Amino acid sequence: VVGGGPAGLLSAIMMAGLPPLGPSSSPQKRILVYDRLPPPPRPDSLVYRTDVSRYYLLGLGRRGQSALRSLGVWDDVERASVAVVGRRDWQPGKTGEEEGRITMANKRVTSRVLARDKLVGVLRRVLE
Repeated sequence: VVGGGPAGLLSAIMMAGLPPLGPSSSPQKRILVYDRLPPPPRPDSLVYRTDVSRYYLLGLGRRGQSALRSLGVWDDVERASVAVVGRRDWQPGKTGEEEGRITMANKRVTSRVLARDKLVGVLRRVLE
């Protein structure tokens, strides 16, 4: 697999779970993931709590959660993510926390958010 981001790692996880190609195939698979970037910090690293502005945040709704559940990785991703139960909006020119208007979400599934690199770290851990 070329690319060690979420799509590449999930592809590797999916391929690892497929049955052998035929009766003469070995049940063991060797799947290699190549990426030009170094691996991100581990999912439990404090860097994700102290330098949030450095990381691209991903939101996982019902469809994303369902896909991750079907690949058997949702429990690990859920533990690494944070629930989002609404949003805060500001009027132009208003920046203070107390000036924001909070709107609670009304969904059957609670959205979850985590840094892209943290998701990559979780998926790498699953593959190890």
